[in-house]
Amino acid sequence: MTDTPTVAYVCDAGFLAPTLVSLHSLLSHRKGPVEVHVFHLGEVTGIERPLDRLRAEFPQARLHSARLELPAIEAEQHWTAATYGRLFLPGLLGRRVIYLDGDTLICDDIIALHQADLGGRPMGAVRDYPVERWHAHRSRGLFRRTLPWFAHIARMEPLLDGASYVNTGVLVLEGGDPAHEAIFAELADLAAALRFRAEHQTHFADQDWINHVMKGRITHLAPAWNLLWGNAKSDKRPLSRAQRKAHAAARAAPGLFHYVGSAKPWRDIPAPQDWMKLDALERYRRAMVPALRCLGPDISEMLER
Repeated sequence: MTDTPTVAYVCDAGFLAPTLVSLHSLLSHRKGPVEVHVFHLGEVTGIERPLDRLRAEFPQARLHSARLELPAIEAEQHWTAATYGRLFLPGLLGRRVIYLDGDTLICDDIIALHQADLGGRPMGAVRDYPVERWHAHRSRGLFRRTLPWFAHIARMEPLLDGASYVNTGVLVLEGGDPAHEAIFAELADLAAALRFRAEHQTHFADQDWINHVMKGRITHLAPAWNLLWGNAKSDKRPLSRAQRKAHAAARAAPGLFHYVGSAKPWRDIPAPQDWMKLDALERYRRAMVPALRCLGPDISEMLER
């Protein structure tokens, strides 16, 4: 393995601006060389100018953009065809690649993910915190009311493993290893992924597919590398003492915040009541200032739409 991490984003025109803000945060914390690929679906105008600005500010970075061709997929309220692009990254790049969603904010050197020990498994990811917390409640018989998406996870077992279910907004994919070629080929079978979604009415689009295909083949990464809006209430029971300790370490030294859901930090949204979510929001707002200064007025305008 080289000392140069390979990172990939996949977006469409509607998510280009936050993706570039995420990329700026990544480069701001990278202390050495890095190679980044921004794959986009369809025509995305205006991508090269902000990339050139990033190249000028971060000369240690090799930045690439390329159009990714996917079959037509019907968009949904919170999902577009771009969400399936991550399935193809191991085959496209042929080496270890760190995939990042565009609604992320990197707070530490990404080299930690590049050097993560996956124990011979094809994929590393962080447990999905809401599912982790739900599972802790369920295992202790504490839930009287189950939200629809948690009921969905319970219904999907044993196709999915609720106890080890991961969020797929941050992935370490061990491409280029012949031992994993077959499983990555299965993962990249888009027709099968769409059939799986239709047959099982899955709630989380390709995330459920990835958890299904990779069941038993995932190395869990530290919570610091995928804090979902700060992982609210992660200091409370019914999480175990070991889980609370891991989340406390993540809050003390966050690697990456992930702004899941329909409310996004670059939009005009009410201040969260939970202090962990509020901290996550304020961190993003502070990071936007140097990012937009670098990226230029066009990206500022795109974020305001």
